Amino acid sequence: MVDLIENESPNTGREGALSFSEPAWLEGEEETMALWVKWRGTWLAGIKCVRADCPLLTLKAKPTHEQKNYFVIFFPHTKKYSWANMLLVRPIDEFPQPTAYETHQEALEIVKDLTVVRRFTMQDLALSILYTLDQLHSHALVETACDVMVWKELAMKASSCNAYSDLGRMLLKLQNSIALRYISADWINSSFDTWAERCRNVNGGSIRCG
Repeated sequence: MVDLIENESPNTGREGALSFSEPAWLEGEEETMALWVKWRGTWLAGIKCVRADCPLLTLKAKPTHEQKNYFVIFFPHTKKYSWANMLLVRPIDEFPQPTAYETHQEALEIVKDLTVVRRFTMQDLALSILYTLDQLHSHALVETACDVMVWKELAMKASSCNAYSDLGRMLLKLQNSIALRYISADWINSSFDTWAERCRNVNGGSIRCG
């Protein structure tokens, strides 16, 4: 389940409260960035995600309120994604109160590595691929795929993926490990070519196993 950060007062709770009426600093910013997010009255440090790093289930859970703008926030301390109303975020170099941390530096340490979003998304996808393999009955695999060393090699590749295209190639290898008699002929005839092309050209976290 994806959280929705909504219905908070934009007031920072201190004198000279920041205005949320014109968050110009966010306009047109399609990039990963650290920021503050107000959650249940407390400011948390999070990372704004680009679309490519958002899991498919998170994208499908996007709020549909026409009058509000939302984007995905990843919280490194909980490893969770949330949709946040853009009026409830502030630049990470500001000092809103109250926060969930003893010092501003503590918050900065949590979000200083912006690559954690992509690495976590890719790791989660790789584990999903391995889980799919593990659920297959041994009879559904071609003979060479039943070798323990093949599984170990696949697990090692999954843990060392550096790009979404690496995961796409893993999915193609997984498909080639399944005996044809266990694959729907209709899917092969009508969908396989499109799916394989998407695997070869995947550039985001919304990749699927089929």
